[in-house]
Amino acid sequence: VRCNSDIEDVEVPDFVECIGEKAFDSCKIKNIVIPSSVKTIKDKAFNCCRSLETVKLPGSLVSLGERVFSFCESLSYIEMDLAKIPTETTEASKK
Repeated sequence: VRCNSDIEDVEVPDFVECIGEKAFDSCKIKNIVIPSSVKTIKDKAFNCCRSLETVKLPGSLVSLGERVFSFCESLSYIEMDLAKIPTETTEASKK
């Protein structure tokens, strides 16, 4: 998955298994829903998504990269079912 538009609300398709490194880097998305088909979210996938407010992460995740939500200054809500989150996942985010 790669982002190249001004779409604010994203629902990742059910066939996606991996969200790549910097896939949504600097996108203007506000909300994203990630389906249970996604097993991996790579490093900095949502880096600098300054408008991102909410994220729903599936319990199916096997790997969550580092700094996935770095510089997501508007991020106020993450819904998830994960046992472990890397310390640097939200580095430099205000919330």
